[in-house]
Amino acid sequence: FFFQAEDGIRDVAVTGVQTCALPISEKSVKLTGNESVEEVGKILKKAGLIRDPRTFTIQAKCYGYEVKAGTYELNTSKDSKELIDILKESPEDAAKEDTKS
Repeated sequence: FFFQAEDGIRDVAVTGVQTCALPISEKSVKLTGNESVEEVGKILKKAGLIRDPRTFTIQAKCYGYEVKAGTYELNTSKDSKELIDILKESPEDAAKEDTKS
């Protein structure tokens, strides 16, 4: 059974399960491609993948994220940067990468 700290902070000095740990779960997020970056942040919050859509929006804009249509398989163990990296690829590209490994 895997756990993630609620605030997403990972500390190399911390071992064991923290009291604020949440179970990791898979989430499917469908985007039409017409959403704004701000709307994607709200969708990810509603899905339980991020805590603060405004922070996500700022990070996404800094990393050059542009919304692409598709259904993305995400999980709650990812931090915002990891989610942005996944969302920057089209789902078809991500699936091709998975079959290569």
